[in-house]
Amino acid sequence: MQQLLQYETDNIIVGSGEVPAVMTKTGIAWVLPGGTITHNREVAIANAVTMDRMIRRNLRRYKRRLFK
Repeated sequence: MQQLLQYETDNIIVGSGEVPAVMTKTGIAWVLPGGTITHNREVAIANAVTMDRMIRRNLRRYKRRLFK
């Protein structure tokens, strides 16, 4: 059975992909890979999904597991 975890953070977490949130002068934003900052939540979610896919693909490719 999978346990649902709740976080008190504005970071966007999708599986193993996480996009950290930062507070800017214009409000909340997210830092994308490479240091780019976006205020668009959908762009941040798409990046978290992509990171999760990449991590899972590499785990399967090299027959590794996530630490628990």
